[in-house]
Amino acid sequence: MPDPPAGSRTALEGCGWSAARLGGWYFRSAGEPAETTDGALFEVRPGPVSGRGDWGRPQRIRARAVTAGLAVAAVAAATARHRRAARR
Repeated sequence: MPDPPAGSRTALEGCGWSAARLGGWYFRSAGEPAETTDGALFEVRPGPVSGRGDWGRPQRIRARAVTAGLAVAAVAAATARHRRAARR
């Protein structure tokens, strides 16, 4: 892959720098740290632990439907534009 032009490279570096600054600011000003818990980060839990399945499934279904609708609308718009251009 070729190197991006110098202007794009500068813009990309600026975006990364801005994201790092904003992220650092957000985490520093997010408020008081949470209390420590026995959340089993570094120890084995004594009982079975499992997460609820289908995390985000309704959101994924909705996102797929919206994406499909946008794709159909884009194809319809492109077809209409092509037909108008062909008539001229």
